[in-house]
Amino acid sequence: MDVALDVNQVVREYEERIVRYLSSLLGDAALAQDLTQETFLRIHKGLDHLRSPEARTAWIYRIALIIRQAGLPGLPEMVLQAWFAG
Repeated sequence: MDVALDVNQVVREYEERIVRYLSSLLGDAALAQDLTQETFLRIHKGLDHLRSPEARTAWIYRIALIIRQAGLPGLPEMVLQAWFAG
């Protein structure tokens, strides 16, 4: 599997949806854009950890929600690492 191609495909397929999702949660389009970028950085780092391609959409939205709950892009690595691990 070519991870770079998969990440690009995921961004193309989900970016607009994640921006809308985060914007609806935050009420701030600029912050939603920033957190969307952070979401896709985390997805890029963790794409190899996705065990079930069928769960990709839920996985992506869950990462976006974790990033949103943190409020800022500086979410501690251990939270996402623990989530990816298990």
